[in-house]
Amino acid sequence: MADQVLFLSITTDEDLIPQTQDAVLSSDMAEKIDAAPAGLGYIVCGVGDDVSIGDVPISDLGHSDLELGSNTITCRNIRVTNHVSGDYTSEMVWDGGVNVSGTVDILSSLIVSACPIPAPYCFMQTTTEGLASSDEKHIGDEATVATHGTNSAYITWNDTDKAFNVSADGVYEVHAIVSLGVAATTTVTLGIVKATGAVEVVKNQLDIRMHSSIDPQENSIATVTAASAGDEFWVTYNDDGATEITPTRGCTIMVRRLS
Repeated sequence: MADQVLFLSITTDEDLIPQTQDAVLSSDMAEKIDAAPAGLGYIVCGVGDDVSIGDVPISDLGHSDLELGSNTITCRNIRVTNHVSGDYTSEMVWDGGVNVSGTVDILSSLIVSACPIPAPYCFMQTTTEGLASSDEKHIGDEATVATHGTNSAYITWNDTDKAFNVSADGVYEVHAIVSLGVAATTTVTLGIVKATGAVEVVKNQLDIRMHSSIDPQENSIATVTAASAGDEFWVTYNDDGATEITPTRGCTIMVRRLS
């Protein structure tokens, strides 16, 4: 028969409850405990310091569910024979390394080194033509935009500013595929801009020679850069002269967090 862990329950006035381990040992309670059967443990409840019950397997406390609400468990090892589960608000955070053995099936978000797995991304696509202009404009200006994102807590599309907002420090990839039409043969400049507050930095820029006889023409631009929580990304287009450029329907931009 396996050893049993027993507990002595004492009901008394709060003023008579020892509030520290030392107080327990110097009280009459300790003598009563010493005289108790072998294997008997005790828990002291009161308004003082917490008293550890030692290394007691949870399975020895009973076979019903252990509900802790919003409390925290700190322990050296947790062994789960079946599974660990939670709802969509649950978050499991490891301050150190994560070692996994056996079959791994990640259906949700696992945070490792402060970066979720799978890495979050946000994707926008224009469903109407954009603003026809020779001045510098954002891809998405005056266009209807559809978006899809995997984790709005990290990356979101701001349809007012026609820009992406990131909510965590990290390394991000920005990739745009834009289809442009021009009124006459001209040189078009595409750019990716990162803004930290009022400071704007061009992270990548390229000039494209476009011919009106073969437009619309699809072009691609990308960058990988570090960003801080609160930064913004957007993609711009402008002409080297006075020729109007029109982003067609189907222009896309994706921002993805890499680490």
